Amino acid sequence: MPKALPQLPAPLRRRLAALPEGPIRDAAAARALTVESPEEAARLLEGALWSARHGSPEAAAVAWSLCQAVGPEGGLPYEQRAEIYRAAREACLVAASLLVSPAPWKIAPEDDPSPSSAGDLSLGHRRALARTMDPTKIDRLAADADAGVVRELLRNPRLAERHVLRLATRRPARRDVLEAIARSEWRHRPAVRTALARNPYTPPALALRLLAHVPGAALRQMARDGTLHPEIRRVAQALVAVEEI
Repeated sequence: MPKALPQLPAPLRRRLAALPEGPIRDAAAARALTVESPEEAARLLEGALWSARHGSPEAAAVAWSLCQAVGPEGGLPYEQRAEIYRAAREACLVAASLLVSPAPWKIAPEDDPSPSSAGDLSLGHRRALARTMDPTKIDRLAADADAGVVRELLRNPRLAERHVLRLATRRPARRDVLEAIARSEWRHRPAVRTALARNPYTPPALALRLLAHVPGAALRQMARDGTLHPEIRRVAQALVAVEEI
């Protein structure tokens, strides 16, 4: 790791790491940013970005909460996000990419395009089955496009990574399905994070917040991938360039 890369301050890292992972920690991460000046908040996000890539497992988990806290759905007021973005841009920080919401290249239809993914079952029946279906039958629902079915399926203890990857790589894919995967426990899997970041139907703002958590080899591939959203490719290139200094 290049010595110049910033890391998260140890007191903040320990304070957030002591909280349960999930909404409680995410809310605390957002509060930690709100009490800082825009300039300091931008520096904290830069530290989070590089801690996600090069820090300890504890630091990377805390960095995840900080990176997600500045998303459109993270709870920070728009005005404050805009001020942090301005400060990050003025300081030429890669963390500015965590605060942008580029227009998507591709959007899947909002209706349910896969009513027959589990035969002729109704939507309610599919959602009920998703919670308990055994592994030999999960493939029947792993291609389902309904976010409610997917949320239940992601809670199924019999689910395997290959099923989640089938959902995360689906094209076309509805944004609420992809966002449900990113909020689930499966978000900790590097292959799942990479699949979400590379899916052209993933909202660009979410994909940009995932980039810091994509493994190095996959990130280098993304930096060269001309089929990706240009902003996603640009940020991947910036991350790779700094790491190769």
